[in-house]
Amino acid sequence: MSRLGSVRWHQAGAWLALLGMAVRCGAATVEVKVTDERGEPVQRVAVYATSTSLAVHAPVAAAANPAGSRPSAVMDQHENQFVPHLLIVQAGTEVLFPNSDVVSHHVYSFSAAKTFELGLYKGNAHPPLVFDEPGVVVLGCNIHDSMLGYILVVPTPHFTLTDERGVALIDDLAAGDYTVEAWTPRARPAGLPAARSVSVAAGGAPAALELQLKGRLAPDQDHGATSLSWERY
Repeated sequence: MSRLGSVRWHQAGAWLALLGMAVRCGAATVEVKVTDERGEPVQRVAVYATSTSLAVHAPVAAAANPAGSRPSAVMDQHENQFVPHLLIVQAGTEVLFPNSDVVSHHVYSFSAAKTFELGLYKGNAHPPLVFDEPGVVVLGCNIHDSMLGYILVVPTPHFTLTDERGVALIDDLAAGDYTVEAWTPRARPAGLPAARSVSVAAGGAPAALELQLKGRLAPDQDHGATSLSWERY
């Protein structure tokens, strides 16, 4: 790189750093409560906010930084379960699939958002996979039929899970307009995602909203089950 190019690169980096500080200083929070059709809180629901404002542009994880790194996440396997059961990542994230069990696993997915297969292994036998396409990725094990996990790939860096009260706090949002969505494998696909629009103001009180999941929810995954229903997703 030429000396002029290097100077321009450092100037651009400094400008981006200042912009990031400005955004964080004016960052806002959205408090989201997720309930079922009876109004009861639902925990471990994925909640994410996507900008719909021309003034707000979320960073794109798929674009590697100058060092070549990407955001990363881990989907582990422990006691014949995927841990976590539901993992949320931004599109462009690398996901590692270690096997922490004493037995071998054969992880795969037939999902349109990411179709792959990791042959029989223990430990860290496979390199991480990049999840570029937003969507739901259903995970299974070719050896243990009771294993079922989900990776929700979203087009935004603003995401979290609801707590035991059914509440999710999405922090560090720049002022602007967003679509807030909720997703869980317990709900029928026809009723998902539950979504609402919200406007947030810099430095103001947290915006609050409620998302209701339509239809009867399936029970939590029984990790001891011997057969699974794959047609839901």
